[in-house]
Amino acid sequence: MKASKFSRELKIGFFSLIVIVALYFVIQFLKGNDLFRGTSTYYAIYPDVDGLAPTSPVSVLGLAAGTIDRIDFDQEQQHMVVTIRLKKDFRLPKGTVAQIYSADILGGKAVQLLLGDSPGWQKPGDTLGVSVERDLISMLTTEIVSLKDDISLLTANLNQTVLQLNDILDSGNRDNIRQSLARLNSSLGHINTLAETLVQNAAGIDRIFLGVDTLATGLNRAMGDLGATLDNFEGISAGLKDADLAGTVEGLRLLLDNLSDPEGTLSLLGSDPGLYNSVTEVISRADSLIRLISENPKKYLRITVF
Repeated sequence: MKASKFSRELKIGFFSLIVIVALYFVIQFLKGNDLFRGTSTYYAIYPDVDGLAPTSPVSVLGLAAGTIDRIDFDQEQQHMVVTIRLKKDFRLPKGTVAQIYSADILGGKAVQLLLGDSPGWQKPGDTLGVSVERDLISMLTTEIVSLKDDISLLTANLNQTVLQLNDILDSGNRDNIRQSLARLNSSLGHINTLAETLVQNAAGIDRIFLGVDTLATGLNRAMGDLGATLDNFEGISAGLKDADLAGTVEGLRLLLDNLSDPEGTLSLLGSDPGLYNSVTEVISRADSLIRLISENPKKYLRITVF
């Protein structure tokens, strides 16, 4: 009986131990710790963890790579020391930054490792650089505050605009506005009347434009004739330029000298009345003879045909 009872208690204890070990592995698995492949430990120091908690996930390029093992408060330096447990498969280049960010819309925090681009690798136990990404709530809060300021400014501007409109739309200005609108309506009426008149006289306007076109054609033709006239003037000018004006002037000067010379023939002819009368009589008789021969040529001219 005692052996059987001892055997039963041993079985219960052994089973309980197995359950405890299995539960430990399950918890570690849920925490992201791989007990079979091993992990590497890194540290990050934050002035404020912004709601980050142990067991929060750690990711690299969006892939789960480890968990937050623990968070300790450094009393002397007044900052938070975060222990990151990372799977050994992940090697971190130097300059890697552990950034706290919002993992979901509810504000749950996690850490993402922003890989550096410096040569070399971080060693387990190194302290990583840190940063904190603004979460959705803080960004919305900032935007709401900015929007509130804009709305306040818009409200003030609207109030000022309404006051100015009230000043404009007082009793005196209302009458002026009515008169202005009446004048505007009258002007529009005149414009409509003018447009109707233009439409009614469209045929006459067309004839006017046709006449203007004809006049333009005539002017073009006249301009052509004027061009020819100018060409003739240019020819005359060129002829005058080429003519022996100097010789002509010299001949005229000699003629005047003969006239003014008392011994010259022309001067004697002009100064002796008797000689002038004789020459005039001879010319008159010759003219009469030529006239008689022209009137009766058979009387004075005999033509013999052989």
